Amino acid sequence: MTRRALEPTDYPFFDYRRFTFSLGIAAAGQVWLSGSTAARFDPPRKTMVVTGDLVAQAGLIYDKMAKTLAADSLGLENVTRMTQYITPAAIADLPKLDALRRSAFGDAAPVVSTVVIKSLLRSEALIEIEGIASTANRPPPVVIAAAFGDPAAGGIVEQCRDAYVQIAAALKNAGSNLDAVVKTTEFITPEALADYRHTAEVRKAVFATPYPAATGVISDRLSRPGALISVEAIALARSE
Repeated sequence: MTRRALEPTDYPFFDYRRFTFSLGIAAAGQVWLSGSTAARFDPPRKTMVVTGDLVAQAGLIYDKMAKTLAADSLGLENVTRMTQYITPAAIADLPKLDALRRSAFGDAAPVVSTVVIKSLLRSEALIEIEGIASTANRPPPVVIAAAFGDPAAGGIVEQCRDAYVQIAAALKNAGSNLDAVVKTTEFITPEALADYRHTAEVRKAVFATPYPAATGVISDRLSRPGALISVEAIALARSE
């Protein structure tokens, strides 16, 4: 099955081509959308910023999703599943978020899972949303692999590399491979945040373009003592 990155020409939020993830990956009638916060590039300040309350941030994320899906001639009405990661500060405004989602999606509202996490990679962010969109009657068969970084490997970069070695082995055993990965989710601890940006080099080495869609969130801790990162990867069950 061929994977294809969604590359919108109208995406005013930031230059997504600089990063080691795709905004969305399309394959077999499905689209996997990367997790998005309300981060946008502010030219006067020459930096990425996140502003607004929960509703304002979610509204901007929906705009990002819509512009990404438009690159494949799709819209929000094609979204079938969303996972929203929120911080504790956002919990009180969840009823307002529900109202916004009903307004944005109407009768085509997707199934939504809400996960409360310690914080997001950008400290001002209150919410990050990832999604799956579909035009197919049946979703493609997928393989899901997960791994913790080995604490004995070293810091976050070394543990990230070790986790993907484990992911590659698990996918091979299941008849798939890293080239078939459409989406990754990386859970990291607060201790790993300072050096987390350096793991981009690991993904450059592990994946060929188009890079998978991706989500990264901070967990208070991981269930394996000493682990700084846990990775979940979704891959197509059979690749060309």
